[in-house]
Amino acid sequence: MFLRSRLAQVTIAAAVFLILGSILPPLYNNQARPLPRDLDITVRAEQDGVEFTRHTTTASAEKDSVARAQSTTTLTLDSDTVAHITEESLLNRESTYPVAGPNTTQNIELPALDLQVEDQVERDGISYFFPAGAEQRSYPFFDPLTQDAEPIDFLRDEKLDGIPTYVFRQDVAPVSLAEVFDLDARRSGPAGDFYSPESLERYNLKPKSHVILEPFYAVSRTVWVEPTTGTIVNEEEHPRIFWATDASQAQAMVDADDTQERALLDVPLSWSDSTRTERLDSVRRVIDTVKVLSLVGWLGKAIGVALLAVAAAMFMRRHAAQSA
Repeated sequence: MFLRSRLAQVTIAAAVFLILGSILPPLYNNQARPLPRDLDITVRAEQDGVEFTRHTTTASAEKDSVARAQSTTTLTLDSDTVAHITEESLLNRESTYPVAGPNTTQNIELPALDLQVEDQVERDGISYFFPAGAEQRSYPFFDPLTQDAEPIDFLRDEKLDGIPTYVFRQDVAPVSLAEVFDLDARRSGPAGDFYSPESLERYNLKPKSHVILEPFYAVSRTVWVEPTTGTIVNEEEHPRIFWATDASQAQAMVDADDTQERALLDVPLSWSDSTRTERLDSVRRVIDTVKVLSLVGWLGKAIGVALLAVAAAMFMRRHAAQSA
């Protein structure tokens, strides 16, 4: 009776360890993590006289499932404002996508183009946050200067300061800002006034040919996302605002990296070290907990297997004793 009772206890203990070791890590990793309603995030980048600052906050909305997100982005070149963009959106806290309907208010200023637009729009796509439990797939990613959401594609896994991340990449083809915002912003004159001899040859232009240029915008961005929380922990972005005759020429300029001499803005930007460190530190506690639970899960399953081996040995000994 004693052996049977002891065998049962060991078997039950083995089962408990195996079950806990198997379910605890996934339960924590896969738990719902709604977008917090008290975020206050500032990111900065600086390169070649260009300064980029974005301040994003979240707050409560009428529904518990919704957060109100407000973001202000400023780009300056030698202290002169190139772009100033404010957005206020209602976001689904589970998906981080905007709530359906005209729930986004935008104010977009591009002083060099004499552009100031304030409007309430319906937008699609994520922007400042990825959903918790981010996957290795494409997501629609919204850009306020194209007024459109295009895919940002999963590229690779990469560790930043020991933290696993997913890296996503988006290349937005040149779009005419005159068409997007109904601008009457054009330049015209002899091609030689706008193009270097090399560029004239590249685009089959003659120095005295009359050209009409309009402003185009293109951007390439690479984003590092901590997938458990959906937090963006690093970003590299190359925005370009430049003059071209049409979309075909604009794309050829981007492909040849030949936008600088006709650019209002053309500089690759990376988040500052302090911004990247702050964003990584914001997710480190969650990642450390994941690591601890993974270790606990491994130990639990190892102990469970060991106890099953003990139980098997006890059963064999009892069976041998009964046979004798």
